[in-house]
Amino acid sequence: MIDIQLNTLPGLEHLADTDVFPGNETPCPHTPVRKKEFVFRPDLVNKILGWLTCPSDDGLLFFGDMGTGKSSTLRQLHAWLNRPLFSISGEEGMEFSDLHGTKEIIAGDTKALDGPMIDAAKFGGTFLFEEIDRAPERVSVGLNSVLDGYPIRTLDGGEIVTPRPGFKVAATANTSGSGDMTGNYNTSNVMDSSLMDRFWSVQVPYPTEDQELTILERAFGDVFPSELLRRSIALANDIRHLSAGNPERASNKASKYHDQSIDTTFSTRALLRTLQVMGTFGSVSNPLYH
Repeated sequence: MIDIQLNTLPGLEHLADTDVFPGNETPCPHTPVRKKEFVFRPDLVNKILGWLTCPSDDGLLFFGDMGTGKSSTLRQLHAWLNRPLFSISGEEGMEFSDLHGTKEIIAGDTKALDGPMIDAAKFGGTFLFEEIDRAPERVSVGLNSVLDGYPIRTLDGGEIVTPRPGFKVAATANTSGSGDMTGNYNTSNVMDSSLMDRFWSVQVPYPTEDQELTILERAFGDVFPSELLRRSIALANDIRHLSAGNPERASNKASKYHDQSIDTTFSTRALLRTLQVMGTFGSVSNPLYH
C-alpha cells in the first residue's frame, strides 16, 4: 500500500500535505467506481478513517435519514483510496447464508460460490451490510461471532476462513437499532442489543448549508447560479425541520405551516435529483411536472 494525500479528495482540499492514509496505487476489481461530483464531509471521513485504523474487530454503523450520504461516503472513500469493498443489502426474505454465498449449477454440478462477506474476509477488504435494519434479526445477529474476530465457515462448510488483515464490517441503517417511530421506515426491524454492542454507531445528519452548497455547486455550478442553489437548500432545510417536528428551526415563512403535517423529509439525494430534472427540462414552463 501507499500513502495517499487526503487533500487530493474532493471536499478535503484544506488538509495539509502531511495528512495521509494508506491506500492502493490503483483500483482493484472490487474497488467502487469514483463519482467525480462527490464531495466528502470531513467529520464523516474522520470517523471512517479512525475506525479503519483501530485494531478492534468492532463494526461501524452509519445510521440516519434517507439520502444523508451514509452508503455513498463509505463507498466513495474506498473508491478514492483504491480499497476493496464488498456489499449486500438487507431485506425481509434474506438468510444469513446469503452473506456466505450462493449455490449454483455449473456444468451439471452444484457448486458453492462465495458471498460478499466471505469475499471480504478472504481479500482483506470491507464488508458493507447496507440497510441492515431491513434484514431479519436472525440474520443480523449472526454477525456477532464475525465481529468478535472468529473464523468464518463457508457456505458448503468445507472451508474455515480466517479473515485477512484489513477485513472490516460496516453497516448502514435508517434507524438506530430501536425500530422506527416516525412511520417513514416502517420496514425496519429492531436490532438485537448484543449486535449493537459490537458496532461503533454514528448518526449521520444532513450536510450543513455550506457543505450542501459545495455538493450542489460541484454538480450544477455551471448550470444554476449560486443564489438559486442556496434557495433550494433553504427550502430543503425547511421541509426537514417541519417533518422532524421542529418548526422553530425553520424560516419565518415556513414556520407558519407548523400545524400542517409533512410526512417525509427532503434528502440531499432528492435535492440533486430535483435540480437535475430542472436542468434537463429547463426549456419547458414547469420542468418538475414535465
